[in-house]
Amino acid sequence: MKSFAFMFVLHNILLLASCQTHPAKMPQDFSISIGNYGGMTGLAGKTIISLDSCIDEEKNVEKILSHYEWNVTAAELEPLYQSLRKIDAFEIKTLAYHGRVYDTGNSSVYFTVNSKRYRILESANNRIIPKHVTRYQEMLKLIREFVDSFRRKGK
Repeated sequence: MKSFAFMFVLHNILLLASCQTHPAKMPQDFSISIGNYGGMTGLAGKTIISLDSCIDEEKNVEKILSHYEWNVTAAELEPLYQSLRKIDAFEIKTLAYHGRVYDTGNSSVYFTVNSKRYRILESANNRIIPKHVTRYQEMLKLIREFVDSFRRKGK
């Protein structure tokens, strides 16, 4: 009986130790990649944020509507990482729905944190689980505010 209790405690400790935790300090490889596709509207956008370079672009089928590139420092990117970490944005989950819908838009968000990729796909066939919708909206707002702040600076 004592060995069972010991194994049970050891199992729980190892299970907790193996859980993914995101580093308190932003890792050097932290990046965000967002793609928005407007379905039948023909509009699309992409946003890429990393220490190497950042891009924010909107286009339609015929031409690029806006294209903006800039560089960020670790000190500038760290607050965004901390805000996303605080709301646990890297763990937002989606639920796949069966069936096919071809004429609606979708958004995909990819994070890289310590060489691990996290994917959030929101579309007609993949929806954010209800308890994560508020976090998802807050995540998008934080990223949009970050991008807009650099666009306003003209950096």
